[in-house]
Amino acid sequence: MTEECKLTEKRNRIRAEAARLTVERGYDGFTMDELAERVGVSRRTLFNTVPDKESAVLGMEPDFRDGEEMAVFRVGGPTGRLVPDLLTMFEAVMLRLSGSDTDSGSRTAANHIHFTEAISADPKVLAMANARARRHEDDVTTLIAEREGWNSHDLRAHALAATLGTLVRVAFEETSRRCGSAPLVQVFRETVEAFVDATREPATIDV
Repeated sequence: MTEECKLTEKRNRIRAEAARLTVERGYDGFTMDELAERVGVSRRTLFNTVPDKESAVLGMEPDFRDGEEMAVFRVGGPTGRLVPDLLTMFEAVMLRLSGSDTDSGSRTAANHIHFTEAISADPKVLAMANARARRHEDDVTTLIAEREGWNSHDLRAHALAATLGTLVRVAFEETSRRCGSAPLVQVFRETVEAFVDATREPATIDV
């Protein structure tokens, strides 16, 4: 097992136990020391694996302001076509966070269950998840606007970012519904295809 896989596995264990503690006691009802004890690692190992309590409960947060994928997108890559390049960037982020091996789908499904349990158990966790989603949407909106030379409040950038965020959420839910039988990135592609198919104008219109 590679070091990256070991780190992912460790984070998944932490997330599972953090979700259980949230359900049992609420977000403010346990400490990171107690989480470390539940997982069976030292406090130092815990903080070397996840930076804070929010990341332990909700998972690692992708950064849409920095990173190789974002740098390529920001300068017009990889193809120069906005929507395909935006999808490519999202897929790259998904692969980095969830992996593409045969077990990645089941890990994603399990993590989504933990996420759902945690936000259902404590309104504070739900508020944090919503705030995180808004940050992502704002960051992607800014990234699109920078690439296209649009105003940061351009409705086109906002609409694209919001739509992509919704498609990502649907892909997570569908991966969970399928019990992780397919990797998240594959389900995301299918979700995008379904969206495009549903919004495609018919070739002829009956009058």
